[in-house]
Amino acid sequence: HMVTSDFEPLDARMALPCFDEPTLKATFTTTIVRPTTGYIALSNMPEARTYPYGAGLTAVEFQKSVKMSTYLLAFIICDFKYNETTTNNGIRIRIYSAPHLINNTGFATYTAKAQMEYFNIQTALPYNLPKSDMIAIPDFNSGAMENWGLVTYRESLLLYDPVTSSVFNKQRIAVVIAHELVHMWFGNLVTLAWWDDLWLNEGFASYLEYAGVHAVYPDWKIMDQFLPGDFFRIMARDALISSRPISALSDTPAAIKQMFDAITYSKGAVACRMVNFILGDTGFRNGYRAYLKKYEWSNANTMQLWNSLSEANNNRINMVDVMDPWVRQKNFPIITITQNGNQATASQKRFLIDDSSATGTGADFSTYGYKWYVPFNFITSSNTNTPVSAWLNKTSVNFPYPANGWMKANVGQYGFYIVNYPEQNWNRLQAALEQNVNVLQSDDRAGLINDAFILARAGVVRQSLALGMTKYLSKEKAYAPWTSALGSLGYFDTVLSMRPSYGDFKTYMINLIRGRYNDLGWADTGSHLDRYSRSDFLLWVTRLNYNVAIQEAKKIYNNWMVNNTSIHPNIRTRVLRAGIAAGGVREWDFAWNKFLTTESASEKSALMYALAFSRTPWILNRYLQRAMNGSLVRSQDTLSVVRYVSGTTLGRPIAWNFFQANWDTLYNRYSQVTFGLSRAIETLTSAFATDYQLQEVQNFFNTAKGTDAISSSKNTILENIKSNIDWLKKNEADVAAWLAANKNVV
Repeated sequence: HMVTSDFEPLDARMALPCFDEPTLKATFTTTIVRPTTGYIALSNMPEARTYPYGAGLTAVEFQKSVKMSTYLLAFIICDFKYNETTTNNGIRIRIYSAPHLINNTGFATYTAKAQMEYFNIQTALPYNLPKSDMIAIPDFNSGAMENWGLVTYRESLLLYDPVTSSVFNKQRIAVVIAHELVHMWFGNLVTLAWWDDLWLNEGFASYLEYAGVHAVYPDWKIMDQFLPGDFFRIMARDALISSRPISALSDTPAAIKQMFDAITYSKGAVACRMVNFILGDTGFRNGYRAYLKKYEWSNANTMQLWNSLSEANNNRINMVDVMDPWVRQKNFPIITITQNGNQATASQKRFLIDDSSATGTGADFSTYGYKWYVPFNFITSSNTNTPVSAWLNKTSVNFPYPANGWMKANVGQYGFYIVNYPEQNWNRLQAALEQNVNVLQSDDRAGLINDAFILARAGVVRQSLALGMTKYLSKEKAYAPWTSALGSLGYFDTVLSMRPSYGDFKTYMINLIRGRYNDLGWADTGSHLDRYSRSDFLLWVTRLNYNVAIQEAKKIYNNWMVNNTSIHPNIRTRVLRAGIAAGGVREWDFAWNKFLTTESASEKSALMYALAFSRTPWILNRYLQRAMNGSLVRSQDTLSVVRYVSGTTLGRPIAWNFFQANWDTLYNRYSQVTFGLSRAIETLTSAFATDYQLQEVQNFFNTAKGTDAISSSKNTILENIKSNIDWLKKNEADVAAWLAANKNVV
């Protein structure tokens, strides 16, 4: 039993009278009255004193807080236990959990201590509260919240069970702890002046979290995951006209809440990575140290960040000129390479998947005219080791072209732009990779695949050209290229799932990934990234219903169900999904009972996901109904269940119909939850690709109450459906012909 607060961005005013704006910082002296026995009280600061407060009650007064914004205030009453450690500069760290889960706090305890010590050094401003409590909340709608001195988490994002938790759970916990610790400086010590600049909090946290994890667990090679994890994912979203700038007007409560989206987090992280590349590691670190020092205990805006970065680097680069267009304009540029003999020109233009509605006026207006200061560079087949820089200052640039070889631009994928080459260059790059995978670094191979597919989706190049760039993958071993390719090919799997060419697509994919599947198999061996890759490949062989893999998964599932043989947590989600999909009521009910009884947060999450992949419609409907019952499925997880059920061709219409039928209830529950409803409906409709489905969604928006709760997502959702419809009209014939000709040629 417990009570907990969660105030960001606008809910402190719901708990106490206050000027609830980030610039109006104050100190807080908090007193909480709790039951005298069986419970503890927690707040941002350590306990100062306790005293009786009537029969059976005790008042707990806490030390005066540091100067901070209202949204960071927190208080909790619970019966939890804790695991404790101390940093090398004397900061007390406690990890709290429900008493029966206290043995799962060890990993978080070690990780939080090591990461805090790392960030103390990196920021040159050691953490300045006497304690840092982190607490696992059993039913918590947010993922985590950076309340200063009392950080709150979902159980699954803080508690690690060495027996039942997977490598994915372990990494996710380390990432989220790092993210929240970064906020102690970016957000808490220096706070955004207004919610327009939320990226100053979330962008830095979403980027520096990688450094925090790498510092403690370097063998994980987490830096290899940035491109597929943030860069490519947000590029697909930001290529829509319905996107928005990183820094955007937020003048209403609804607009403020909608700033907590992937643009703020992931594109904000991409912007930080570009700054890091432009200034270099030392220049970047010196710059953000100067920014934190200058504005500590106060507030700042984006322009003040740029000025701090410039001044700390002797103004050798004007960061306002270079970076401001990246955060105050939506979308990103396409760099087009045109060749004329031994010379070439790189020119920039705003990129959109569909530019038919782009006017550059009204809501589409940009003060920068959709021009960017582009950190353009390239390597050539004659010199792959030394990039040539040729920056585009909102213009074009000329440079020597390797007439008989190839070039690859945006080396390392640090610039947030895509590149289109003459077709001959694309063909030479494809041939070079088929001959020698390592002719390019893995990030550059991943970038080529991403660029080819996003260009093809916009109709700039043919889909067959993009598909051709995947043929070399049968020889690929690295994580980022495969993840990029499988992410792009996942769109084909979705949009073609009901089309005649899907059979050929399935054959091509099985032939493409069979070799890597055979390398990795079902045994939990290899490096950290091998374990990550294994999960991706097991997902694909199960979704493609590859018989060899399905039979192995069924065997493992049956041994678990009949003989109580444990499933390794690193393959558990894939085995459970395949076993439930291939099974019937018996298999589903067994997994459901395990879901109800397990005390492991990670095992419960895996089961909750896998239960959505039954191929029996009435079972899926029953699962959705049960998900609405808070005594069976935690309220925080209901929308996740709806999204999971929509993840198959069979489940998609079932989940969509259920969502519409239960909208009023879902709205009443989740309209105040960041991401919740908008993320759900974006997932539910992501595969819609017919005019009928477009009209159905439009009708829902027009008639359902309260869809203003997802107002910022409406245009994105409709634009995505239109894009799917347009994609099929323009590309289906080309794709079908290529798949028919190449399905067996790998």
